Amino acid sequence: FGTAQNPQTVTFGAGYANSRTVDLDGAYLAAFDELGCFLWLANMPASQPSFGGANLTVTPQGDIYFPIVLNGEISFYDASDALRHQIVLNPQPPAEPFTRGAAIVSYDRLGNFRWVKRIGNAATEPAAKGYSVASLELTGGLIRMAGSVNGATNGPTDDYEVVFGAGEANETRVTIGMRYQFAYVAAFDPATGALAQDSVRIDAPVVGATNYQLRHNGRGAGQSATDGSYALGQLMVGAAGSYLLNRGQADELGFAVTSNFVASFAKRDATGALAWHRLAGATAGSMSVFSSAALADGAVLFSGNGPEQADFQSAAGVVNLATGANGYLVRYDALGSIAWLRSISSRGFSNLFVDEARGALFAFGSDTGDITFGLGDADAYTATVGGAYLARLDLATGAVLWVTSVDSSTASFRDLDILGNELVASVRFDNSATFSPGTPQETAISANFNTWSGMARYDAETGQLLGVVELIRHPGTQLNDGLNMGGVYEP
Repeated sequence: FGTAQNPQTVTFGAGYANSRTVDLDGAYLAAFDELGCFLWLANMPASQPSFGGANLTVTPQGDIYFPIVLNGEISFYDASDALRHQIVLNPQPPAEPFTRGAAIVSYDRLGNFRWVKRIGNAATEPAAKGYSVASLELTGGLIRMAGSVNGATNGPTDDYEVVFGAGEANETRVTIGMRYQFAYVAAFDPATGALAQDSVRIDAPVVGATNYQLRHNGRGAGQSATDGSYALGQLMVGAAGSYLLNRGQADELGFAVTSNFVASFAKRDATGALAWHRLAGATAGSMSVFSSAALADGAVLFSGNGPEQADFQSAAGVVNLATGANGYLVRYDALGSIAWLRSISSRGFSNLFVDEARGALFAFGSDTGDITFGLGDADAYTATVGGAYLARLDLATGAVLWVTSVDSSTASFRDLDILGNELVASVRFDNSATFSPGTPQETAISANFNTWSGMARYDAETGQLLGVVELIRHPGTQLNDGLNMGGVYEP
């Protein structure tokens, strides 16, 4: 799944006889076999598409779900190039009228459009509002989406309604001030996209003042939980203030912070009820939350940035990051006690992928130079990287087992998945990159086009590079053009 803005010619499956070259302007969903041979393309012409950084989810049946943020008109085609749905300014039925908001889109494994469901489609939506999606996960038999809505800084102070499941049996309307930046959670039926009953939860400041207040951060919120529970990271971005989690619910929780950029970690059960809540950086500030995961045993993980000596609340007392830390990886048990806190000398992991069957945590990030994982710990691990890096950690202890990298100032991993005994990583870079430098498998790619998107395959046990496969060639006209996220369907 990716974007191609400002009309450009994109090639899918270059090097194969059945490759396809097409002019695109917007977004696309494409499928390939495990060798990189092109299978199908679903085109989504769009005005100013934005996709929020959340993940693409593929079910065991091959149904595909991904989020979009609606900044303008968008059309949905299927793999046969037939137009199936539109969201436009001046619609003719069955097209929908455009309003700002976020949405979940679903296709099947053959590229057939299934449905799109929106939130935020209220007639009174302020023009200055902006939406984002942090996480999209299939947990407890539901598709759960978490994200944020920016406030209108200098707009009116009036209330307005945010609509979830408009026109459906479980339609939910949330009344909130136009200046509030708040966070939402909502769950949907995977088959139809219908809003699940009583699934909407709102986290918000007590007073709406600026467009920088509370937002949800952290991909993978319910990743491997089997009971439908999930973990959400919130970030209090603005100045000192008071906040409410599960606003308006029976278990509404209020708290206050005195610093900028304070992180909040919350564990919720399948109904959305709060199991526990902890703060990080309440004294130090300058925190961030990048990724999260809920495990089958009730434990949860969070990763992000944090300054040295940043304070992490536990069920009893406080645990601090080590001197020299810039990032963190923390595991809480089911009751909200810190099982371990790992300090990282670099930025924290931007994405976590849990494989409980292997007892493994795979994670990626980006930086250059020497990075020490586990600062101050007896099993600290130091690696030298030149761009994007991928690591395997012991899920039980947080110890790093191996690190491999893609050396390029523009390289980034976009998603991870498991295919048999292989770790499949979606990768994007501009111009050139070297995979697994300094190993016998070192692979250098010099691209005669601007943006390369593809997959790198690694042995999940050893981290050995097994191959690099080009999927998509972009001339690239925007910084976010190219592959945004990927997923694996194993029939």
